[in-house]
Amino acid sequence: MDNSLDIQQYKSNPLALFNYLYKIKINDYEEESGELKKMIIELHNNHNIDICEYAIKAIESKFNCLNANDVLINSIAYLNLNLTSYCNYLGVIFQYFGSNSFQYKLTSNLLKEQPNITKKLLNKLTQQDEAFIVEHISIILTKLYGNSYVKIINLINKYNIFTTQGAILALGNLKHENNSTDANKILDTFEKSSENIEDLGEVTTISLLKIQHLGKGFKLQILKLIKTNNLQIHFQVSQHLSLRCETLSNEKWFEKSLMSFNKTNCEYRNIINNLDFWLSNLIKFNKPLFKKFFISWIIHSDYSQSKSELQDLFKSTFRTISEDKKLLQELITDYFNHDNRLINQAGAKLTLFFERNKVNNIEFDRDILKTLNIDDITYMCRKMLGYLIDVKTLCSLSYSILTVRIRNKRMSNIVINIFIDYIGCNYLSTTLDFLNDKISTKGISKSLRIALQLIIDELNNKKKILELLPRLNELKPSKQKIHQEELANRKQMNKLITESQKGSLVSCFSKIYLKYGTGSCNYRSGNYSELSYMNHFSHSIEIPRAQIVHPVSLALENFRFRLVKRGEN
Repeated sequence: MDNSLDIQQYKSNPLALFNYLYKIKINDYEEESGELKKMIIELHNNHNIDICEYAIKAIESKFNCLNANDVLINSIAYLNLNLTSYCNYLGVIFQYFGSNSFQYKLTSNLLKEQPNITKKLLNKLTQQDEAFIVEHISIILTKLYGNSYVKIINLINKYNIFTTQGAILALGNLKHENNSTDANKILDTFEKSSENIEDLGEVTTISLLKIQHLGKGFKLQILKLIKTNNLQIHFQVSQHLSLRCETLSNEKWFEKSLMSFNKTNCEYRNIINNLDFWLSNLIKFNKPLFKKFFISWIIHSDYSQSKSELQDLFKSTFRTISEDKKLLQELITDYFNHDNRLINQAGAKLTLFFERNKVNNIEFDRDILKTLNIDDITYMCRKMLGYLIDVKTLCSLSYSILTVRIRNKRMSNIVINIFIDYIGCNYLSTTLDFLNDKISTKGISKSLRIALQLIIDELNNKKKILELLPRLNELKPSKQKIHQEELANRKQMNKLITESQKGSLVSCFSKIYLKYGTGSCNYRSGNYSELSYMNHFSHSIEIPRAQIVHPVSLALENFRFRLVKRGEN
């Protein structure tokens, strides 16, 4: 690059030039020499190489657009730019990256270093009737007019729709004073722009969210925009407010905004992801509002018809719940005590998720249990038996009721009967192990100990009777059936292994050596590292006895428990 021949060569080959510049860019990352910046300024200002035009041609020749932007981002502000070429370049990178914010740093840097070209660039951009100009115009107007909102308002509807969008965004970027006259004029502007939902709804929402502190009218306008059910508006509101739970979560309009999303469909994953982040933050600052919204969303959205699972839609929320055992207990209690079957189902799925993630001793909330009457306890127990199958969870939930309401004879008798006639009958040995462990616990009350001993004695009597009975031949699988099942399992496993290895690195090798043991270590410089143990995960579930002996009766009984209403016998 130090001689004219090299420069002439690169003049005729933009792709080669940008490949060369990108190599220098990589070296600049390591050495911070500033060589790239000096070279681009030299090429553009002194050798008649329009770097923006060359960037466009290089990108058209398959040079990576992101790499091109990396090459230019720190240099473009110091060039004697041809504004037409610069605008063309902005249009090209917009085609590749949409409205990603990194590209707007080009214009910000340019205005900072060359403020004298601000108006010229604005005039040039307003002549472009394309979407890429929106954010750039917003940046320029904010820089050019400071807090003079009147001049910005005058630009609205003066040129094309994209210039109008940029002007509306600029209104939201200004530092407004709490002047009622000024606020009313700005609000009037937003009310007019809100009438054109298709073209101006999204940018109006973005600006309103930034300056909603100016007054009640701005917040009401946001609520009106949410009610239009425009997906772009919903995305912007959910994204903005999810980051402001700490400061806004107790405001009434914030609650109304959140509740407006209770019909959001599962297919709108970008909005659901924002809601997930919103709810995970909301738990820390306003649990009652979180509970209210989550129940409302389960009932009113399309979740019940969707194949999506709650834990997949709301990963961050479930992670936050797992860190707050008190909240988990409250949710499970409320959901099994709810009159809507969709909420009962959600309670079952919530419980199942935390069972699989090794959350031990899942219980109902003690404080809520103290407030429930006999009908509530009966209803909740029936829903629990109808939806849950894991014996440890059934025992833990039932025991939590018994410990709180042991002094109420009617309520304690319900739980005792559940242990004897339902849980104990279907999971005899496991239930006895659970109860023997609890009765050996120090500090439990005398009445609770008596109740536990009663259940244990009854179950032991049942166990003795069952042990005397011979096994039914009808329940013994034939050797042929066992062989067929093993063969089917082997075929299925081979099929899964073959499919998983397609296109993988494993398929490239004829021999794969496996290490055996519980962990591994490294040998370096004559020493062995500490042993690193292998991770493992397992999940098992005990099938109820009735599932084998009389599955139809069990299914009907569970179905009846799911359908039963509060207060029914």
